[in-house]
Amino acid sequence: MSRYASVEYDRARDFAHIQYLPATLATKEDVAAFAAEIDPEMTKLRRKVDIIVNLGELTVRPAAVATYDAARQRMLQAYALRVYRYSGSTLVRTRILTSSTLHGQVANVFSSLTEAVAALVGDRART
Repeated sequence: MSRYASVEYDRARDFAHIQYLPATLATKEDVAAFAAEIDPEMTKLRRKVDIIVNLGELTVRPAAVATYDAARQRMLQAYALRVYRYSGSTLVRTRILTSSTLHGQVANVFSSLTEAVAALVGDRART
């Protein structure tokens, strides 16, 4: 049973849908457990894919922010072609926006899954 996140691959639309569960990442160990739930599922795909993330009700405490950001960056490099995010608390969305700016990435944060999928489809059409 997942404690931090679930991962489903949408074969028809060719993207991984990661859904953060209501959880708090307060320590480095919490972040490691969070990544340990996502890594095996993404590794099964055996290639980089587009990813849509439901930021859900995940809370990242200040003591875990740097570790969370490092884990997020590592996972983006390992698994993602493009990433689109939706939902989430204002605090998590702000952290994503800040981190994306610092790393020269597009944040792609939307209000809903529908908006995130539409942005993905639009980006695919342009490339």
